Amino acid sequence: MDDHSSSASPPASPWVPLGILGGVLLFSVLATATAGFVADDVGLGLNTVAFTEDIDGRRISGPFRDVPLVRETFAAYRAEGRPVVLWLGASQLYAINDPEPSDRLAVAFAQDAAAARGSDSAYVMTASPNSNLHEILCMLLAYRQRGLRPDALVISFTYDDLKEPGIRDTALELLELPFDDETKALCGPAAAHITRAAAAEQDADADAAPIERTATTGTPQERLEDELLDFLDARWPAYTHRATLRSRAITAWKTPVTRLAFSVLERPKQLVPDDMRAWNETAFDALLALAAADGVPVFVYKAPHRPDARVFFHDRQAYDDCHAELRDRVRGDGAEWNDFETLVPTELWGRTNEGAPDVFHFRVEGHRLLGRAVDAWLADHGY
Repeated sequence: MDDHSSSASPPASPWVPLGILGGVLLFSVLATATAGFVADDVGLGLNTVAFTEDIDGRRISGPFRDVPLVRETFAAYRAEGRPVVLWLGASQLYAINDPEPSDRLAVAFAQDAAAARGSDSAYVMTASPNSNLHEILCMLLAYRQRGLRPDALVISFTYDDLKEPGIRDTALELLELPFDDETKALCGPAAAHITRAAAAEQDADADAAPIERTATTGTPQERLEDELLDFLDARWPAYTHRATLRSRAITAWKTPVTRLAFSVLERPKQLVPDDMRAWNETAFDALLALAAADGVPVFVYKAPHRPDARVFFHDRQAYDDCHAELRDRVRGDGAEWNDFETLVPTELWGRTNEGAPDVFHFRVEGHRLLGRAVDAWLADHGY
């Protein structure tokens, strides 16, 4: 009798290949369904969409990446002899809650209002999400360095964006550096801030892809993995959306969790740190100095905010104190100030990803109100 016992391997379960096939099919369906998902856009709110604006085939508004197109429009209006109003700000100016494809932005409604009253004034706008005052300064410089100096400058002042640190590369890329002596003198400390940020960005780009060595570097395994990924990207369209699917999945679970938290807890009040406010004020000083040097009238307004007292997003006293000081500074420099905080009624505002009231973005009727209000304001000053 043989002392050695042997056992046969169990037959492979037919459910394994079926499970793999099912997983592949599920991934394909989900990845294809989320192909149009843009994580940055969701940051605006699940019901809020970013828009650009064209009039007569000309791009009159857009984010940083569209500045070259808007500059072309600016130059074309100037060549036609039309007064150009440059309007700068953050996401409130280009985001519409619960939109229809035919909806329009405030800048287009301002243009319509000017035409309706017989004015040749043309509005162009640059606005990007969470733009702090240094980034708004970069917007103005992007036009000024091309010789495009507006007949009037409108600045939408959003208190919340004072807390945004740094200067994004998308803003820095608009500029021609180094600055000339006149620009450095007019912009003061803000010019140095921008120059240092650009230098830091160059250093970051140089180090963006450091050499990494692992156990598989240069081996047949690495080459096989690379070839496999290239094959999947080329032959399996759904696989190219894997990063998008991952972002959508993260948003899908974060949204209900955060919504539940906010249904139980009170939303914390936002407070802008003193150092961030002071840092941004140097950029505001630079904006006013550039405009004054160019003889450009400046119109600064307090951005609309959802008027529900119970969902007010900021520390009310700090918010009011900041705007009061800004108003006095603007008027002291000979610029114009307006308070549009309560311009847009509650029912025209949206909701955030968490289902909380959105205090920054409103529906198309809010854009109509804002555009008409800004144009009426400028009309009172002869534009």
